[in-house]
Amino acid sequence: MAKITAEHLKGLKFQTSRVVEVEEDGKKVKKSYPDQIDMLPEHVLSTREEGDQLIIVSADGRKHRVPKNGGEPAGKKSGEPAGKK
Repeated sequence: MAKITAEHLKGLKFQTSRVVEVEEDGKKVKKSYPDQIDMLPEHVLSTREEGDQLIIVSADGRKHRVPKNGGEPAGKKSGEPAGKK
C-alpha cells in the first residue's frame, strides 16, 4: 500500500450516514440519513500507484485518483468519484 498524506485526501469526501433519534407516533425511533464528511486516513482501504497518479479506494466503495504529489484531482469536483463525469 502506497503511503498517503493529508494532502492526498484534500478535497475528497467519504459517504456515510448519521443516526438521529426522532419521535414518531409517540415512540422514539432512530432514523439514518446520508451524509458526507472529509475523508480521513482511516477511511482508506487500499492505495496503489499508477503512473503519476495515486489510486485510493475508500471504505464507502469509491475509487479516487489523485496526483502523487498531492492536491485535488484535476477536472474533478470535490468528493466526486473517479469513475463519474
